[in-house]
Amino acid sequence: MVSRIVIGGIIAAALIIMSVAALSDSDDVGLLNDMGLKLYELGKYDDAIEYFDWVLEKEPDNAAALGNKGLALGGLGMYEKAVTYYDMALDAEPENPLVLNGKGYALINLGMMEKAMTHLDRALEVNPEYSAALGNKGFALNRMGMYDEAIKYLDLALEADPDNALALTDKGIALLSLGGGEEVLEYLDRALEIEPDNAIILTDKGSILGAFGRYDEAITYHDRALEIDPDNALALYNKGSTLDDLGRYDEAIKHFDRLLEIDPGNPAALSGKQNALDNQARP
Repeated sequence: MVSRIVIGGIIAAALIIMSVAALSDSDDVGLLNDMGLKLYELGKYDDAIEYFDWVLEKEPDNAAALGNKGLALGGLGMYEKAVTYYDMALDAEPENPLVLNGKGYALINLGMMEKAMTHLDRALEVNPEYSAALGNKGFALNRMGMYDEAIKYLDLALEADPDNALALTDKGIALLSLGGGEEVLEYLDRALEIEPDNAIILTDKGSILGAFGRYDEAITYHDRALEIDPDNALALYNKGSTLDDLGRYDEAIKHFDRLLEIDPGNPAALSGKQNALDNQARP
C-alpha cells in the first residue's frame, strides 16, 4: 500500500490493545510514533496527533514525529499548519525525502505549485525511484492541466511500485481529462483492489462516474468515502457537487456547509455553495 507520504514504521494491530495511559508514560518514542501512525492509517487523525505530541514532549526535535504530525494535520485538511511541522522536521533532517514529499503534497493542496515542485524534485534527487514523490509530481501536473506530462511521472511511479494506488487513480483522472471514456474507470478499480478503503480513491471514482452522468453510482462512492472519513474535504465537496448536479440543492448546500465548518473560507466550498444557491433560486 502506498500513501502520498508515510514516515516511520508500521506496527502490529495488537498494539491497539495497549492502554493510552501506558503508552503516554512510555519512554519508547518509537512505539509512540508507530502507534500514532497506526491511528493515522485508521483515519483517527486527532488521536494520532496526540501520540505525536507525546513524542515531541520527550524529544522536541524528533524529525519523524514532526513529519508525522504534519501528515496527520494534512489528513484534517490543515495544510498550512502541516507545512509548519514539515519545516521543523526539515530543520532537523534537511534531506529527508519523506518529509520533502509530504511538504510537497501539502503545498499542492495549498495551490503553491512552484514550491511544491521544488520540494518534490528535492525528494527525487535523494531517491530518484521514490514512487510516492513521482506520483505526487504527477498529481501536481494534473492540477496544473499538464496531463501528458503528468502521465509520464505517474508511469514512472508505477514502474517503481506497481501497487501505488494513488498513481493509478491520478492516471485515470489524467486520461479522463485527455478525453478518455469509461475505460479510465479500470485504473480506479485497480487502485481499489489495492486500497479498498482509501477515501480519496473512492471519492475520485465517484467524481469520474459523475463525469459520465452516472450520478446515483457516484453518490454511493462518495458515501463510502465519508463512512471511512466523515471529515474528508474532497469527498464532502464532491458529494455536494454531485447532489447539485442531481438538483438536490438543499442536500448539496449542507455538504458545502459541513466542509466550511472544517475549513472556513475554503474557496471551492464557497463557490460550490453559491452555485447551488443560484441553481436553487432559478424558477
